[in-house]
Amino acid sequence: MNSLVIFGVLSTALLAAAIFRRYVYVPSLPASGRCTLVIDRLVHYQLPLTVMARGLRYADRGLPKTARLIPEGESHAAPVRVEIEGHVVGYLHAADAQRYRASLAASRRAVRAYKCRSEIRGGEGDSYSVWLDLPQPVMG
Repeated sequence: MNSLVIFGVLSTALLAAAIFRRYVYVPSLPASGRCTLVIDRLVHYQLPLTVMARGLRYADRGLPKTARLIPEGESHAAPVRVEIEGHVVGYLHAADAQRYRASLAASRRAVRAYKCRSEIRGGEGDSYSVWLDLPQPVMG
């Protein structure tokens, strides 16, 4: 009986943690209307992008998605991870990550992660890339 109670409590806690992680509030950065910043195009991130794009080609107009930008440390040199639908799809280039972090520090935004509009482009023999729609004050 005790093992059933422990199992029930643990499974409820794990379910609550999964729900909280999925629905925790992440503020959006204002969109500029143009996806102009491409992130690193690395081979080991192609599988989740291919699954999300269903293997289709997106050349002129990308497949719209919401990306999460998550700094991986406290220093200004630490990388900024990009996730879509819970999958890591790449990182901001080092210079872009530094500008992003500096802009957030200057605006005194204390939130750990932000989300922004993004597009998946490429496919059908060409590797996929992720383009981000970040506001000019953040990346300018």
